[in-house]
Amino acid sequence: MALAVVVGVFGVATPAHAAYADCPSDYVCIWAGSNFTTILGSPVYRSPGTCHNLSVNLNDKAGSFYNHLSNGHHVTFYSDAGCTGFRIHREDNGSGGPHGPGVHDAFIYYERDDTSSIYFNTG
Repeated sequence: MALAVVVGVFGVATPAHAAYADCPSDYVCIWAGSNFTTILGSPVYRSPGTCHNLSVNLNDKAGSFYNHLSNGHHVTFYSDAGCTGFRIHREDNGSGGPHGPGVHDAFIYYERDDTSSIYFNTG
């Protein structure tokens, strides 16, 4: 059974009062700001076991994220295209992932603006 793929490639500014709760259910969202401000592109969904490369205009700009997938799957953020390079770490606990459903956090300060791809784990 094929799953739908919805991916945006255009940066869309949001008001300063934006919050991680603005991310729709069943998607992963990334923001430029470390406090969930200025959403980058459209929310992303990919089939489990696949990698999503950020578009050129979104590459290396992420400051925070929210995994709002309801299917129980985790995501991992990578520094290079093709889900290679180093894992991007969370600010609150230093974890490089995978990040489970419901996890929302800023990226650790020295790795902000390093995200190039997102891996949608199978579990």
